[in-house]
Amino acid sequence: MAFQSRRFIGFLERFNKTRYHSHYLSSPTSFFPFTFSTLDDQPSPNHIKNEINPKERFVLDQLSELLPIPRNSSTPNPFRFSKIPTKQEAEFGVVDGFLLPKEKLRVVFLQKLKGKTAIEQTLTSVGIELSLDIFARVVNTGNLVGEAMVMFFNWAIKNPAIAKDINSYRVIIKALGRRNFFKFVMEILRDMRTKGVSLDLETLSIVLDSFVRAHKVSEAIQMFGNVEEFGLKCNTECLNVLLQCMCHRSHFGAANSIFEFI
Repeated sequence: MAFQSRRFIGFLERFNKTRYHSHYLSSPTSFFPFTFSTLDDQPSPNHIKNEINPKERFVLDQLSELLPIPRNSSTPNPFRFSKIPTKQEAEFGVVDGFLLPKEKLRVVFLQKLKGKTAIEQTLTSVGIELSLDIFARVVNTGNLVGEAMVMFFNWAIKNPAIAKDINSYRVIIKALGRRNFFKFVMEILRDMRTKGVSLDLETLSIVLDSFVRAHKVSEAIQMFGNVEEFGLKCNTECLNVLLQCMCHRSHFGAANSIFEFI
């Protein structure tokens, strides 16, 4: 290092004796193209680039051999700020960086998108590998309204990972029933029948229990009487499901009345 320093200073002294004199290299110790005293004294990169001539290029070539600094490297500007992300970019940055798959899907409904198409396109763009478990987590947690839950189900059922069978319908029916969205429960039941999926005893139990839990006993009895409309035969097994739901929710009087009537 001492030899290289002496060689470097000697080179600058010889260079300063020539006819060419650079105001950037006015002394052996001033080998940087600007001073560090103030920020305002720094020449712009374009200014330095435009003033380089063949003799300066020769000097830079010589310096590159003496100093371990790449010729084409640029000094990073510590005062250069990154682009400030937009609100939408920031929201998706948080979604991609911190949220779980169920939250990434649920947050789509918080963006106040207009129209079914816009919502479904945004759900697809999230890029989640959908499964029945993730679908269940979305509809069973958070505070999505009934309409949003049904819209999410209609989007999810188009995905090959979600089977168009009673198991998938059971998840959305149970989620809607837990929140007393009975209008949408009946909508899903009718859609299920239209798609050729028949009601089973387990799903019937979920529907009836949702009604009874909400003290809608008459609606539960009416549902029991209409089970054949949804592909299930009204028999003793269906009756037992109704009675069990009533007794489980302490509606013993109503259960006894139905039993005696039958």
